[in-house]
Amino acid sequence: TVNALYVTESGHIEDPLGGLSDLAAGRLRFVGDARTRIAEDGLRMLRYCRFLPRFGQGGADPEAVKAIREMAAQAENLSGERVARECRRLFHLPDPFSGAHILHETGLDQYALGVKIQPQALHHLPPQDAIASVCAATAEAMWLLRMAVCLADGTASQLVRRLRLSRAEGRFLATVDAASLDRARYGLAGDGLAGDGLAGDGLA
Repeated sequence: TVNALYVTESGHIEDPLGGLSDLAAGRLRFVGDARTRIAEDGLRMLRYCRFLPRFGQGGADPEAVKAIREMAAQAENLSGERVARECRRLFHLPDPFSGAHILHETGLDQYALGVKIQPQALHHLPPQDAIASVCAATAEAMWLLRMAVCLADGTASQLVRRLRLSRAEGRFLATVDAASLDRARYGLAGDGLAGDGLAGDGLA
């Protein structure tokens, strides 16, 4: 509903679906029946996960979560490029946990990404500026690093193929995957991955 808000040329806010009240309440829900909206375009499940950290301070809508869980398999038919676009936007957020949690809890991760993720690992990452100081996590690479620490060992190559990532992005993920992911999850506050080949190169 919040995505249906728009401003007229005169500056008046049009709110045909009650998006303003949802926005004020930190409530994120689909327009009308959630299953119907998802059936129209399965990418809406990923968009829900992406919008949740920004607009869902009141928590995920139970009807939306139920619909995503029941229809997660539809995401298997989405193109890798469309899935990657939503993942970039989700994991670029400073705190993507709530969206990543729904992605995993509903089983959407397996169908959309081709792998299971472990969102709780995000809690162990230090602030973005601290990460940037010890490895090549530039703004464009930060989403990959956040996603990488959510991956199980040895699954980066599957993700690269599913999302049809660039060679540079693939190399970056492979470097993280080759390093000890325990250090990626728990050691970035210190020397972290600086000694594992991430420092300096980024996505170059």
